[in-house]
Amino acid sequence: MELLDFLPKQLKTRYLPWSPIKIMPLGDIQLGSQGCDVDRLQRHVDWGVRNGVYFIGMGDYSDFLSPSNRQRLRGASLYDTAQQLIDEWHLRHLDQLKDILAPTRGRWIGLLEGHHFHEFDAGGTTDTLLAEYLGIPFLGTCAIVRLNFRDEANKRSVSAHIWAHHGEGSGATVAAPFNKLERASSFVEAADVLLMGHYHRAGALLINKLRVAGHSKPRLRHRTVALVATGSFLKGYQQGSRAAGRASGSYVERGILPPTALGNVVVTLTPRHADSEDFFDIACTTMSI
Repeated sequence: MELLDFLPKQLKTRYLPWSPIKIMPLGDIQLGSQGCDVDRLQRHVDWGVRNGVYFIGMGDYSDFLSPSNRQRLRGASLYDTAQQLIDEWHLRHLDQLKDILAPTRGRWIGLLEGHHFHEFDAGGTTDTLLAEYLGIPFLGTCAIVRLNFRDEANKRSVSAHIWAHHGEGSGATVAAPFNKLERASSFVEAADVLLMGHYHRAGALLINKLRVAGHSKPRLRHRTVALVATGSFLKGYQQGSRAAGRASGSYVERGILPPTALGNVVVTLTPRHADSEDFFDIACTTMSI
């Protein structure tokens, strides 16, 4: 697990201002698949740039090999020329993704690893090379990121903690990712926002946790926690889809899985001061544009 203090590159201090910020998770793009909705991804990225969001990568940026597929490829003992051709194919798709994300540079928190990525013969993966291009930390499997807000005028500060994981396991129901997020919230005590991809669903639930504050007299306080399924840009069903020159559906179609609305979720954090306490409000907006 990676632990990270987010240091915004546009600011001269390590603190975020005492004002609302928007966070847009981006993942499950699976560029290279015929089902990848590149136009929709571009619209979401453009919206994020116009609205000054901070991005966080949720994994599965390209659509190549799963962990079991990578294991089989490593055991294939390919000729060097064959490996080079595979590497070149991935670099072309990585360049396409770089072009789409170029305007977002400087506004990233970090980049998680997903299930689908390519390992280059010379070292590194499509995920690590993308993180290097964006100039951001590579967060690996799972991370907790701390965002520090400060009100310089009134000498106030508050921190928000984001737990982020690409996701694991299966589940075809709407509740599947939220069941896993709720379980994670029970043992990730620090998390105010929990982000998870993998399930290709976009949505959010707000839950409350109770605590007792005050020294001379106990006071009941509520802490809101956001459980966020971060969405996808991969179409499950397409008219006229083909594979190997014949009519063939995606794994979603073959598995009789339900289609999902494409898009993602924007999380807004607003620092506040009330009742002698510093805290922040959380709002989540599901977007499909």
